[in-house]
Amino acid sequence: MDLQKLQKETIEKILLLNQTKTKQINMKWKILIYDTRCQSMLLPLFKVQDLKDLGITLHFNIKSKRESIKDVPAIYFVAPTEENLNLIIEDFSKDLYDHYYLNFSPQVSTESLQKLARSLVDLKMIDKVSSIYDQYLNFYSLRPKLFELGLTSTYYKLNTSTNQEEVEYLLEKTAKGIFSVFVTLGVIPIIRAQEGNAAEYIAQKVSEYFEQNLNPKNVNSQGGGTKNKLFLNRFNSLAGNFQRPVLILVDRQIDFNVLLHHSSTYQSLVYDTLKVESNRVGLRTKKETNSKSKNEKENENENENGETEMNNMNEYEILPFGDGSWQKDPNEKKKWDVNWYDLSEDDPFWVENRAKHFPEVLETISNTTKEISKKQEYVTSMNTLKSSGNDKNGKGIEKEQGQEQGNTINSKMLKNSTLDMIEKIDIIPELQRLKSQQEKHTKLALYITSQLESRQLDEFYTNEIMVMKSEYTSSNEREEITKLIKSKRGTSNDKMRLLLIWYLSKTELSEEHVEKIKNVASNNNCDISSLLHFIEMRKFSLNSNLNNNSSKGVFKTFGRMIGKGLDNMRPSNSGKILPITRIVSSIMEMKGEKNDSPNKSFLYLDPKISSSFKNSSIPRNKTPYKEAIVFVVGGGNYLEYQNLYEYSQGQIPKKSIIYGTTDIINAEQFLNQFNNQKN
Repeated sequence: MDLQKLQKETIEKILLLNQTKTKQINMKWKILIYDTRCQSMLLPLFKVQDLKDLGITLHFNIKSKRESIKDVPAIYFVAPTEENLNLIIEDFSKDLYDHYYLNFSPQVSTESLQKLARSLVDLKMIDKVSSIYDQYLNFYSLRPKLFELGLTSTYYKLNTSTNQEEVEYLLEKTAKGIFSVFVTLGVIPIIRAQEGNAAEYIAQKVSEYFEQNLNPKNVNSQGGGTKNKLFLNRFNSLAGNFQRPVLILVDRQIDFNVLLHHSSTYQSLVYDTLKVESNRVGLRTKKETNSKSKNEKENENENENGETEMNNMNEYEILPFGDGSWQKDPNEKKKWDVNWYDLSEDDPFWVENRAKHFPEVLETISNTTKEISKKQEYVTSMNTLKSSGNDKNGKGIEKEQGQEQGNTINSKMLKNSTLDMIEKIDIIPELQRLKSQQEKHTKLALYITSQLESRQLDEFYTNEIMVMKSEYTSSNEREEITKLIKSKRGTSNDKMRLLLIWYLSKTELSEEHVEKIKNVASNNNCDISSLLHFIEMRKFSLNSNLNNNSSKGVFKTFGRMIGKGLDNMRPSNSGKILPITRIVSSIMEMKGEKNDSPNKSFLYLDPKISSSFKNSSIPRNKTPYKEAIVFVVGGGNYLEYQNLYEYSQGQIPKKSIIYGTTDIINAEQFLNQFNNQKN
C-alpha cells in the first residue's frame, strides 16, 4: 500500500479532467484554483514542472485577486467551507473562466450543494459547471506510508475542553479524514480501537461512514444519488479479492515519552529543532560581508585532501526561516540568503540516513564531501589534459609519428574528445546533484550541531535515558534533574521535557514532593502549564478509582487511562520497541491471550457487519494481518513512524504498515498547546 502514490494518482486524474494524458495534448491551457489547505496537500506530491506536464499553466490561491481569462477551463480543488463557496459563486458572477470543474477535498454537505446550485441558477451560469466531485482527499500524504490530517492542538482540545459540541466536531472531522484515506486506498478494514476514549468514538464513527456507503438502502439517504452508488460499486468490486487490512486506533496517552524525549537520530533532530511543513524546511544564511569571493573562501576551507571541513564552515551563520517576520525589516532582509529544502523520497541521502544517529550522519557528510572533491578533480584534470594537447596516456598528440600521421592525429583527437564528452555528460549532472544535496545536508547539520552545542542537548538526552531506564537512585535522580533545571543549559522547554518524563515515570509522589517540583521549574523561568495538566490528571485518576461516577471534561475515563498507562510509558527492556509497536505487533500477529492484551481488549468492529451486533458477537478474523493502518489521536511523530517501519521490515514475510495521526508534532509544539495555548 503506497498511500502517497494513490493520492497523487487521484489528483492527477482531477487535473486531467478525468481524461488520459494523450487526450490532453490539444488542450493548451488549464488553470488550477486551490485553498491553502489543498495547496499544502499538493506540495509533497507535485513540483511546478509536474503541474505543467499535466497541462496546468497557471495556479492561484482562491483568495488571491484574479483577472478574467476567457476560453480557459478552471479546476477548483478546495474544501467546501462557507468562505470558499462564496468565493466560487463570486468567480461565477464575474464570469472569470470558460468552464468550471469543482472538486471538494472532503465531502460537501447537501445544504452547501443546494446553496451553490441556487446561486448559479440565479446567475444563469449553471451550464458553465462541467463537473462537481467529492474527492475524499482530506489528508496529507507525507511519505508512501505516512499521513496526517493537519488538525492542530488536538491533544489539548480533546483533553481539556468541556464543550461537548466542540469536541464532537473535532472527533467527527478526524473520523472523516480517516475515512477519506480508505476511500483513496480502496479497501475496507477491520477496525480495532483502544476503548474508553477518543479512539473508540472515532472508530464507531468511521464504521458508520462505511456502513452508510456500503448499504444499498442508504445510497440516496443523503441526496447523494449516483455519487454514492459509484462509491458503493467501487468497494464491491474490491471486496473479497484479498485479505483485508486492520485499522488500529490509539490515543496519545499510550506513550508521552516518545513526544518529549530528546532523540539522537538525524530525522528526529531535524524535526525537533526546525519547523518542517509539507516536507519542506526553510533556512537563512548570512550573506558574505567581506571582499573575498565564494570560491576563495571554499579554497581556504579545503584541507590537504581537498575536503571542505565542517568546522571551518561554522563561520556561516545559519538560522531557521521561522515565521518570516524578520523579513518585514528591509535592512534585516538584505542580510540573508533564504533556501527552501525538500525532505522527500526524491532525496537519496535523506532516505538512506534519516534514521541514523546524528554522529554517523556527520561522518557520512564528510565522506560525501571527499567523493565530490574527487569527482571535481577528475573533471578538472580532463579539461587540463585537453587544453595541453595530451591524450589520457600522457602522450603529446603532436609527437605521433607514422605514414598516415595526419589521419591518425585527427582520428585520435576525435575519439578522445568524444570519449571525454561522454564521460562529462555522465559525471557533471551527478556531480551537480551531489553538490546540491551536500549543501542542503551540510547546512542542516551545521544548524543542528549549533543547537546541540548551545543547548547542550546531550545532557538532557542522557538524563532522560537514565530516568526511563530507572538507572538513577532516588536521591541522585532528584539532585541531577534539579541541577540541570537550575542550570543555564537548554531552553525552558528542554527542561520541561526532562521534568515531565521524570514525573510521568513515577507511580507515587507526595504532595510535598510535587510542590517542590513545581517551585523548581517556575523559579527557573519554565512554563509549568503542561506539568499542571498532568498533575491534575493524576489526581483525577485517583478520584476515578474511588468514584467511578466522577467526571472531568468530556471523557470520564481519561484519568483512569493515565494511571493505568504509566507502566506502558516506560520503554521495554530491549529499549528498542515503543509501546505503539508492541500494541500493533500484538494485534497483527494475534498475540496475547490475556484479557488485558491489545489483541483481546481492543474494540473489534467490522464495517461489513451491521453495527447492531455487539462487539463480542461479531465473527472475528483469525488470520494474522499482513497490512495495517495505525492512527494516533492527539498527535504523532517520526520516532513512532520509524519504529513501526523497522518492525514491519523485520518480519518474515515483511508487513505493510501505514502510520497516520491527527497532526505530526514535535515536543515544542506539544508543550505549546499548554503554554498559553499557543499552536
